[in-house]
Amino acid sequence: MKAIFTIIVGVVLVLLVLSVIRRRNINTRKPRTPRGPIARVEVHGDGTVTLDGAEVSLDQLRVRLKKLKDADGAVWYYRDRSGKVAEQAGEAAIKVIVGERIPVRLMDEPAH
Repeated sequence: MKAIFTIIVGVVLVLLVLSVIRRRNINTRKPRTPRGPIARVEVHGDGTVTLDGAEVSLDQLRVRLKKLKDADGAVWYYRDRSGKVAEQAGEAAIKVIVGERIPVRLMDEPAH
């Protein structure tokens, strides 16, 4: 009788563990891989913002990102960490990117 009880408890524990694993896999959202073009947004130390190497205003950035989103693209973002001006311009650029709800990857180095 003790052996049957031990088996039943073991089966219940295995089912419980499998249930937790399954629930975690269901609730985990993997990021969507963009199928379209990648735009490279860089914020330089002097506060200038470039998109694919060309200087843009925040309004121009917004317009171009809308087109990029329609093309199922994404952004690779880099900000120079040298100073307050770059920090403020970077915050403004990130707000534009997030506002367009476009996938973004934060880069450690500028794209060359």
